[in-house]
Amino acid sequence: MSDPVCEGGGWIVGMDERLPADPSEYYSPEGYLVGCNRIKCRKCGCMVRHFDKAAAKAITLGEKENARLYLSENPFKEFDFMYKNKDCRVYVCKCSFAKTMGGRSLDVVEPRWFCAGHPQAP
Repeated sequence: MSDPVCEGGGWIVGMDERLPADPSEYYSPEGYLVGCNRIKCRKCGCMVRHFDKAAAKAITLGEKENARLYLSENPFKEFDFMYKNKDCRVYVCKCSFAKTMGGRSLDVVEPRWFCAGHPQAP
């Protein structure tokens, strides 16, 4: 049996919604909206990472900037387009990035990203 996936293909969320640390938690229609913590990119094959309380002045980035941001330990020091914002969260893979203050479906935000499934305890 395959691991369950988030309803709607996965969601990115701002700081007002929960983004669980437990990889087995996922969004189902019976529960409250939670962000997906197992997002993967179809293009670069990377698991998407996120920066809490972060925003970006940029709308899009070049692939080299995306890759550098993905590997960054402190994006606020390394990139002048990144800034702190208590309501926002930035998500990034090596080829794309997105920012949000609320819940947004991956189908709308970034079609290359998808919920990679949530392993369940036996």
